Amino acid sequence: MISIKVTVMVVTLVTLCILSTDTRLERQWPMMCCYNYLHHRIPFKGIEGFSVLNSTQCRISGIVFHTKRGRQICANPADEWVMNYVRRLESKAEQVHEKSVEMG
Repeated sequence: MISIKVTVMVVTLVTLCILSTDTRLERQWPMMCCYNYLHHRIPFKGIEGFSVLNSTQCRISGIVFHTKRGRQICANPADEWVMNYVRRLESKAEQVHEKSVEMG
């Protein structure tokens, strides 16, 4: 028969594994929602990337720009300058990908 000690150890180990997996996923994909939008254009040179938040995840859709200083700024996807920045960032990423494929 399995002792209570072994059962408790196994349950504790499984619980710790589940908790550590959840924590790791949370660090990789933090859930963030936009509650309001930036009302002015920010300099493109300060942006390093973006994320898209849709209304199934959050109350309102938004584009989150990730700045080189580590900030996350919500912008309205209906604004022309926002979608222009998104296209520029996608183009930049595509160029980097093409160069890496050529090199490797």
